Amino acid sequence: MKKVQFTAILAVLVTAISMPLFAQDASDFKFDKGEITRYTGTSKDVVIPGQINGIPVTTIGYGAFQDNQLTSVTIPNSVTSINTNAFWNNQLTSVTIPNSVTSISQMAFSGNQLTSVTIPNSVTSISQMAFSGNQLTSVTLPNNVSIAHDAFYNNKSISELGGYYSSVGKKAGTYSVVGKGWLLPLSEDEAKRTAVEDDFDIEQLANGTLRITSYSGTAKNLVVPTTISGVRVTSIGKEAFKNKGLYSVVIPDGITEILDGAFSNNTLTSISIGKGLKIIPTDAFYRNQHLTTLVIPDGITEIGYRAFRGCALSGITWGKGLVKIDVEAFSSNNFTELTFPNSVTFIGQGAFFDNPLTAIVLPASLAQYDAGYSRDPPRGFRKAFGWNPLMNQIDLKSKNVTRITVPANMAEANLSGLPDNFVNFWKSQNNAAGTYVLKGRIWARE
Repeated sequence: MKKVQFTAILAVLVTAISMPLFAQDASDFKFDKGEITRYTGTSKDVVIPGQINGIPVTTIGYGAFQDNQLTSVTIPNSVTSINTNAFWNNQLTSVTIPNSVTSISQMAFSGNQLTSVTIPNSVTSISQMAFSGNQLTSVTLPNNVSIAHDAFYNNKSISELGGYYSSVGKKAGTYSVVGKGWLLPLSEDEAKRTAVEDDFDIEQLANGTLRITSYSGTAKNLVVPTTISGVRVTSIGKEAFKNKGLYSVVIPDGITEILDGAFSNNTLTSISIGKGLKIIPTDAFYRNQHLTTLVIPDGITEIGYRAFRGCALSGITWGKGLVKIDVEAFSSNNFTELTFPNSVTFIGQGAFFDNPLTAIVLPASLAQYDAGYSRDPPRGFRKAFGWNPLMNQIDLKSKNVTRITVPANMAEANLSGLPDNFVNFWKSQNNAAGTYVLKGRIWARE
């Protein structure tokens, strides 16, 4: 008899332990005609019932779950609409939206910690700020959803997913943050496409070689041809490939000239530059927000005005022979550390402004020149870091610099644009060469 009682008690305990600690029931919700108007429970992990008092739950009402510090939520297949502020300001790290929902209203999931979300095929509209203020780096979308321009505002990308989604034809797929922007990977068919000679408009130069002046092809992974109709290609014209949606480009050996803006405003994630080119000109790769790494080949002597402004570069390999980095050449990128080759003699104003720099190693080749702008050969360096040449003011990001290596004989003028407290300490050390480190608010020599 005692054994039977013990077994029965054990079974009850096991059942109790396996049940959710805070299982929701009808009393946890204010409910009216199919709409949950307010969650009144205490659990941070919520399972919304499909029915309450025998009536299907079809709508999550205005602010129904806002400000509850929810960590998870399960939405039933009966729900068709998620209204304004429904789950605003919680701690959700993931959410599954069922394939019954047709609309997601303003700020419905705003202010959470979502890193990815899948929008089901049933959804036809996503309203303003619906997923703003999260940590989204991946969003899976169906075809032809109406998305407000700021539906995914203030996530891990500085660009708006809604606008990019429309620009690629509202195509289904998983959109990911690459660099500073959203990007939809090429389909297998798109990735395999190659350019043909008829895709390029050309002009013949005085030396008999060809310049490509424009491109009308559909290949997004582009290899610039070395010849067209058997004639050598040596030049790429002004804005020839601007706004073409390119994902990658290979510039082959033998291209000796690229003109201004040639590859600006694309979605380039990789660039390969062959032998023969000496100058990367003004705006050449301006505003390629998905470009995170770059190899500058040997032989490049000059990087022009705004050549890589507005990209997402955080890593760079410098080639041999680089002499000049012009005004704003790498402004508005993602560099945190910079070590320059010992051939650079000129760094222009604002060349690296609006970068989250923490460490800089200045080359000895720069130290022998002052901040003047002698152009032949190019020499000097002034306000290259943490300085906005357009607004003529210090960029606050320069305050993040905590490690600076200075060569011997550096002119004081060459350090303008770096934190004043560093320059003052360096002067107190008799302008000594070495590495200086910020410890708290105090600079010290390493």
